Amino acid sequence: MSADNLAWTFAKRPAPEITSETFKVTKVNTPKAEDLKDGEILLKLSYISVDPYMRPRMNEANYFMPLKEGQVMDGGCTAVVVSSKNANFVAGDHVQGFLPWQQYSVHSGAGLQKLNVDIIPESSYLGAVGMPGLSAYFPITEIGHPKAGETVYVSGAAGAVGLTAGQIFKIFGCRVIGSAGTDDKVALCKEYGYDEVFNYKTTSVKDALASFAPKGVDIYFDNVGGEMLDTTLEHMNRFGRVVLCGAISQYNKAKGETYGLRNLFHAIGKELKLEGFIVSRWAARFGEGGQQLAKWVAEGKLKVKVTEIQGFEKAPEALQGLFVGDNIGKMVVKV
Repeated sequence: MSADNLAWTFAKRPAPEITSETFKVTKVNTPKAEDLKDGEILLKLSYISVDPYMRPRMNEANYFMPLKEGQVMDGGCTAVVVSSKNANFVAGDHVQGFLPWQQYSVHSGAGLQKLNVDIIPESSYLGAVGMPGLSAYFPITEIGHPKAGETVYVSGAAGAVGLTAGQIFKIFGCRVIGSAGTDDKVALCKEYGYDEVFNYKTTSVKDALASFAPKGVDIYFDNVGGEMLDTTLEHMNRFGRVVLCGAISQYNKAKGETYGLRNLFHAIGKELKLEGFIVSRWAARFGEGGQQLAKWVAEGKLKVKVTEIQGFEKAPEALQGLFVGDNIGKMVVKV
């Protein structure tokens, strides 16, 4: 085991964008196998997941697990068990959980999921069959309630959640429209089953929905928020459902600069349902959701796309990349 044990700490709150000053790499104590207590396991980090929800965590007031300056950054990761004094784990096990951005760490084992990397690639457990996949599966089934033949629009269609969401809607028999920020991403979404996809940088949402959904949208799965959400409200059908998954267009806005909705009144006349969520709402059912997603992957109904960045030192850069569209599908860092 290396004598150095590097960790990324959250150093400074963004104002408002993530910069090179937001994180700081530090050396921390390297845990030793012989020092493990009963019930503990020693982990070596394998993959780090970078996700849009991490940006709101950096604000002083936020909705989910606020970060404190100086703490080790954490999030969804996979790791390998180096040594174990826990009867549920043995050396060599691959696991997934909410872990520190730290090369080696000690864990109690609580909340960790064992992974079968012989069937599904390890990185996919942070994508289509991990938190992003669950963030598509449960809101679609529990909030969207899709019916065969309905028209669905997914923004951020080439992202980790959006690419999975579009495929799940297709499994339910829906006609699916997506939007993405480059022509390459548009082509990828079509390859992954979307019926219609447009580049929102060259075609307006208003024009695209008028063309691709002339009879209106039944379900909008929103990953972007802001003006895109506002425009889509005009195109929703009566009793439509708006699944509020994310608002990546707003996360780097300074206080007072976020976009204020102008078309919310449509929710009244059209009797719309708009519902946001935090995926941990369904934590007790993660096993069920993960099994269904893994089954679809094994059957070839759900394809996986991962953007893999090499090197522990690249983690903050990869996170920054989410907000300028560097990712196609799920963005992970291979440690």
